[in-house]
This record gives sequence, C-alpha cells and structure tokens, in this order.
Amino acid sequence: MPPALQPPQKDFFVSYTKTDSDWAKWIAHKLEENGYTVTLQAWDFLAGGNFVLAMHEAAQRNRRTIAVLSPAYLKALFTQPEWAAAFVQDPTSAEGKLIPVRVEECQPPGILAAIGYIDLVGRDEEDALAKLLQGVSRTRAKPASSPRFPGGAASASGSSTSSTPSFPKSTAVSPLPWDALIVDAEEDERFRTEFEKHLRPLERAGQITIWHRGKLKLGETFQQAIDKHFYQAKLIILLVSPDFLNSQDCYMLAEEAMKRSKRREAIVIPIHVRPCYWDTSPFKDLMTIPRNKPPISQWGNKDAAYLEIVNEIREVLPIAQK
Repeated sequence: MPPALQPPQKDFFVSYTKTDSDWAKWIAHKLEENGYTVTLQAWDFLAGGNFVLAMHEAAQRNRRTIAVLSPAYLKALFTQPEWAAAFVQDPTSAEGKLIPVRVEECQPPGILAAIGYIDLVGRDEEDALAKLLQGVSRTRAKPASSPRFPGGAASASGSSTSSTPSFPKSTAVSPLPWDALIVDAEEDERFRTEFEKHLRPLERAGQITIWHRGKLKLGETFQQAIDKHFYQAKLIILLVSPDFLNSQDCYMLAEEAMKRSKRREAIVIPIHVRPCYWDTSPFKDLMTIPRNKPPISQWGNKDAAYLEIVNEIREVLPIAQK
C-alpha cells in the first residue's frame, strides 16, 4: 500500500519583519506571477488565528524559506525560529531550503553569514526581479548570449557595444487557461475518463488545462504531482462517490480545497457521480452538479449529464480574450 498522501506543499514561506512588509509583499507577488506558490503572513494568516501555530504549519507546508534580510530582521527575536527551522532541515544548504534575500544594508551574523544571499540592495526593480528569479531557481547563471570580447582596440576605446542579455520583462498573464484539477477515487476512473472527454473542447479552446492522477509522469510520485498542481489550480473538481469519501487522500484534498475556496484562491466544484451521504463532508454546503438531479451513475443518458456539467463550468470561467 502506498504511503498516505500528505497535505500539498507550497514553494516558499516568506519570513520577514513588519518593517520590511512592503519588500515581502513585492517578493511574494513577483514569485507568484512567475509560477511559484508562496505563503505570506499578510495574505495567509487569518484574523483570530493562532500566530505560533500558523508559523509552525508554514514551516511544515513550504519546501523552502525566504528570509528577508535587513537590520530589523536580524534584531528581531521571532524571526530566528523561522529561518532556523529551514536551516535544520538543510544544514549544508545542499537543497537551498533557506534562501536569504538582502533588501537593506546589513551584515548577516553567525550561521547566516555562511549562506549566500540574493542581494537586492541598490538595484532597480527590473534588475532586482532578475536577481530574485535567478537566485530562487538555483540554476547556473550563464547568459543566453556571448559576453563581448574584453580585449582589442574596441574594448580599449570603450566603443564596443555590450551584448549582455536584456532583462526578461514580465508580460501580462492572460486570465485563461485556468488549471483544472480533478480529484477522484481510483474506483471512479471510468467516470473521470468520460468526463474528461466532455471537457476536452474547453481545453482545446484554451479555456482550461486538465490534470488528474492519470497524468502522472514516469518516475513522479502522486505526492510530488499534487505539490505541483494543487496550488496552481483555479478549478478543483471533486468526483464524489462512496469511494471518494472513503479515501483518506481524496478527503484530505477536499479539506485543503475548501481552505483555498474560503480564501477565494480557487473554485471548488463537487460532482455527484454515485449515490453517497455527504452531509458531514467539508464541502456539504456547496452547490453540487448536476443541480437538483440524480448522480451521474443513475442517468440513462450520461452524455446529457456531462454536457450539463460542462455548461455549468463554462459559466464560472472568465470570458476568453479574442
């Protein structure tokens, strides 16, 4: 039996002090614009929650920690456990669990002094973004084009034109396609297969992209895939059945999906595929589809059921850009 699925992880937890809140928000926003997932106190810690427990959960649920370095950060006491938790998991920095980002002139002391940091001090926004993205990617920083030849007459006179690669500016992100994650029990694969056929026109039209357990790549675990796709999904579609409700993995993902729904990060759509009791489920208050009709398994014409569902899904998608 495979190990139980763990709650999905985000890419980064941003550790910062109130003094550097603007920097932390900028860093988090730019990372999410570029496809990463981020936990930020200002965005993700709900009013009335337990701050210490929220910090503990963030340390467990994020693969890496970004420490926003400044004199205020280095003096603060509560930030030390945050970056220390990441350091303990990766004391040799082989996996880059702790990534310091310096936003103000300061000299990191002790253990922090031994970890290379991303330096944003004195840079304009474009240059800072380039340094940030390069640093978190942990890839070799070889330029795409050849550097200019440093010798010769042209170099001596300073008349040669530099061929340093231009900074890759951000482009506006189209509201579509939306990533759609289908969560289903293995016993309901036949329903997922038929449903996906009916979703295909939306995918071909560039309105959605579809991912489910059947699309695991060779050598990839379900946990790795869920970590990657769960927080990217704007639509989380639950194929609800007795086996779905009996599955620890499905139920846990449904609970996590409802947390994202409450934060308005994703739309959760339960689809009733087989008769079951779900009045105590995390999604019991959501509208299920087909609306006010029997589960799909009880339809004589299942194509009609799937068509009704697809039309419902189209209603929540943003209007495609012409």
